[in-house]
Amino acid sequence: MVTAARSDSVVVRIPSLDDVSETYMARRALGAIVVRAASRWSPEGRSRVKNHLDELGDCARRNDVTRAHYLDMDFQIALFEASGLNRIPAILETLTKQAFMHFAVMGARYAFSPTIILDKNTEILVAIDAGDLRAATLSWQTKMDVGLNYLAQHISAMNALNEGRGMNRG
Repeated sequence: MVTAARSDSVVVRIPSLDDVSETYMARRALGAIVVRAASRWSPEGRSRVKNHLDELGDCARRNDVTRAHYLDMDFQIALFEASGLNRIPAILETLTKQAFMHFAVMGARYAFSPTIILDKNTEILVAIDAGDLRAATLSWQTKMDVGLNYLAQHISAMNALNEGRGMNRG
């Protein structure tokens, strides 16, 4: 997304739908592996995940969209780390931060419902606790699909606005 234009400047490219799709497809696939591995998590790992979920519940009740956005990232990172896997959590953390950065670079206001975030994260935790790895995996994949759809809507709206103004995203 960042290109050195000359030795003294850089160009930050607005992410395309392909950029965002690639990031979410990777998160969807790798996250499914992590969610399945999280079924073997330690009590401490589960506790960290649950604490983020509880704090997210408070945000949902207050409809604190901004804080929920960051707590969702914290929840996901805690889930990755609790999996006990060695390499995939770091890759997923990078991809998760990249997905959040896509939104910031676009200049759009993140307004995704904290209640939907809470519901999806709760589904994942409950399914892992129940040992229902298929349900946990499907919940993770649905969460990624919903996130991608949300960003795709913003990219489409931004493209339509730019086309209406006669601007080309290059």
